[in-house]
Amino acid sequence: MPDLATSLNNHANRLAEVGRRAEAVPVSEEAVRLRRELAELNRDAYLPDLAASLNNHANRLAEVGRRAEAVPVSEEAVRLRRELAELNRDAYLPNLAGSLNNHAVRLAEVGRQAEAVPVSEEAVRLYGELAELNRDAYLPDYLQSLMARGYVLIADRQFRAAITPLIEALQASQELPEYVAGDIIGPAADLLRLAYAGDATAVTDEFRIVTGQDIPAWMKESPSATAG
Repeated sequence: MPDLATSLNNHANRLAEVGRRAEAVPVSEEAVRLRRELAELNRDAYLPDLAASLNNHANRLAEVGRRAEAVPVSEEAVRLRRELAELNRDAYLPNLAGSLNNHAVRLAEVGRQAEAVPVSEEAVRLYGELAELNRDAYLPDYLQSLMARGYVLIADRQFRAAITPLIEALQASQELPEYVAGDIIGPAADLLRLAYAGDATAVTDEFRIVTGQDIPAWMKESPSATAG
């Protein structure tokens, strides 16, 4: 059964990767069910796997628009991974940071921005700590958490506050290989456009403070339909 649960978890991810998201949901749901059963039999052995499946299932639910259902699932993943990190911080801190990052986005997606802001802040702090220890390994995750923080702040209409994390993500992406940086540059730029559209004056002022430069022309363009 452990192997079946693993295969189901992996298969759900593969289905999602090729756009068959509706098919992925019941598969990830079954993976959660089996791993919950395993964790009830042997909590110490299977709790990490259950937390991973919960994290994945929350993402699968969100991808098909079932965002309200995704929130308690991502919340449980955070709770379990926090428990694991308390037992073994070195081993489980990256997973906790990932679940916090996902949960912040899930909260923002359902309009619970005030709750999402401190969750995203914690994710950035933990990924920053990891990146200080091993920048090569954790810089991409850290930059993704900065973008998630920018998204959450924009959703909370804190347009000015979103500029610093988004600019940091954009600038630091230059350290990454091109194929990795592409996943940062486009979304970060679109979020900056979204912030400018939300409050042009405040964002212009903050951009000058952070960069010492005037707003570039591309930031004044309309954000894409997929921004945020």
